[in-house]
Amino acid sequence: MKLKNDKGVTLLILTITITVLLIITGITITNSKSQIEIKNADNLYSDLESISTKVSDYYLKYDSLPVFENAYLNSIGELKLLCISNGEDVSLINPNDDGRYYVLDLSELDNLTLNYGKDFMKWKDTSTFKTYQDLYIINEATHQIYYPKGIKCNKKIYYTKENSAESIDKIENISLIFK
Repeated sequence: MKLKNDKGVTLLILTITITVLLIITGITITNSKSQIEIKNADNLYSDLESISTKVSDYYLKYDSLPVFENAYLNSIGELKLLCISNGEDVSLINPNDDGRYYVLDLSELDNLTLNYGKDFMKWKDTSTFKTYQDLYIINEATHQIYYPKGIKCNKKIYYTKENSAESIDKIENISLIFK
């Protein structure tokens, strides 16, 4: 008689509780992954802004680019092939690019702290773009800077700043939502 009056946790309540906890955990993990991707894209944009400013200053001072002598890529066609092989969107390439692409010698730029681009220290005359991609390259004509390795964010790969303000605003608006 006494056992029937004792109330405990039923198997149904325990199952519902575990299911709710799993759903909440799944949502949290998905949001965390999105936040990390957005942070990585923001870091790339920050790097590109810093490098662009430093390269402009260097160019004004020395009338040359801080690059290694050997070309990373010889044409815009090769850059497009590299982008396609990495699954990137070729529409992000500056259509005014002309000439060669060179690896930036970041050691020539003062007071520069970056999140990416560490392979520039390994770049040598015999290196090819297939060997190293964690570096920053620049077009000799337009001074457009690219990160060949790319950063994935929201199922899209970014390797340079997009020319349209809308796409930059999208990433910044998404990052504001998650902050």
